Amino acid sequence: MAEMTAIKITTTCDVCGKEFSYILKGKHRMTCDVCREMEREKAEHPKWFKKKEPKKPVPSIEDLATAAKAKGMSYGQYKAWLYMQEQKKKA
Repeated sequence: MAEMTAIKITTTCDVCGKEFSYILKGKHRMTCDVCREMEREKAEHPKWFKKKEPKKPVPSIEDLATAAKAKGMSYGQYKAWLYMQEQKKKA
């Protein structure tokens, strides 16, 4: 029987760029142990790693009131009109 020798490979991680070594047991590895564990956690718990979208700037009440007057509406009518415009875009 032929004896199998372990092949030790040193390569660079595709994710973090650090150099790491491993023993080849089939497929070649592309990521280090730390990055592999992070990828597993991301797959198990995707909500934990979801990027938050930045909040849109909210116009001040004074700016909205000025814009409402320019359109000949009250503040409440203007806000209702803005809401309806938003709903039309979604549909």
